Amino acid sequence: MNGNPDPRMERARELLSQGKVSPGRAPGHYFVRSQSKPVTYLVSLNPPSCTCPDFAYRHQICKHILAARMYAARSRSRW
Repeated sequence: MNGNPDPRMERARELLSQGKVSPGRAPGHYFVRSQSKPVTYLVSLNPPSCTCPDFAYRHQICKHILAARMYAARSRSRW
């Protein structure tokens, strides 16, 4: 690791701190609101998927999936 922060991770933290992540209608599913558009994306954690253009194009973990993972981990730690 080169010591530089991962931009996707930083943006995921911002999404979480801005309250843009909420539980979905099924276990392991989350709604994540866009930071820049009036759009909400559906995120699934298993298998990882997101309805955002970044995930559709790259087929790799996006900031929305990372934010949903952080939300899920934080929720589990409150039990």
